[in-house]
Amino acid sequence: EYLKILNERHVRVQGVVSCDDQYEAFRPHDSEADIAEARNLLSGGCPEKPLLLFCGRLRQEKRIPLLLAARPPNMVLAIVGNGTDVECYKKLHNPAKGIVCLVEEMVPQARLRLFYKAADIHVSASDFETLGNTVHEGLLCGCPAIVQRAGGYISQVRDGQNGYLVDWEDAQEAQRAIESILKHKLTSVMPLPRKAREAMDIVSSYASAHTSALAPLMVIVSYPAICLLWGMSCLYERFSLESTRAERMTDP
Repeated sequence: EYLKILNERHVRVQGVVSCDDQYEAFRPHDSEADIAEARNLLSGGCPEKPLLLFCGRLRQEKRIPLLLAARPPNMVLAIVGNGTDVECYKKLHNPAKGIVCLVEEMVPQARLRLFYKAADIHVSASDFETLGNTVHEGLLCGCPAIVQRAGGYISQVRDGQNGYLVDWEDAQEAQRAIESILKHKLTSVMPLPRKAREAMDIVSSYASAHTSALAPLMVIVSYPAICLLWGMSCLYERFSLESTRAERMTDP
């Protein structure tokens, strides 16, 4: 999907490289006690309530108000991140009403891993993501996703398998997806195989393609040089032969 977006924007690319090393922080095992502590923090002291989690930059294009509007009243929405709108979300922090905002500082990946494992569902209404790394991070931690049906999210989520793609402007559609996940109707909460390639494969295919394209030109350019070398070889052979004959004639 990312490759498609780049092509639509007339960006010439040979392929999309998946750098799995950047996700290593989301693979280690964590204790149940640490996960329970994280859930208690995210839920504002109400760990028994279903917990929705948003992680990311706090900016207008993330469309976080849609998440707030679609949140069922018996659930907690935890908003974790930082950005230009941080002051706005500080004011929205109200655990008693099911809104928990942890926006004071950047969250280290090791702690973010605990947050994903503690949450029931990772949510995002952003409609401009190219890759959407948070979805991949969450799925590595076993956290299903309900995200906007747009951008890079489309390549990462399959309805009914590891989450749902929805239109967050339709609150009822989002709530149906939430209910389905809480009823454990998903089949495989894990990242989908990425249609990406290793960097060396891209470089090799690029070089091969250009070598093939240049092959006719190389033949045209090299033909005169080959003819010249052949001519010089003939002249040298003839000169050598005449020199040998002359030497024989001068021998006593």
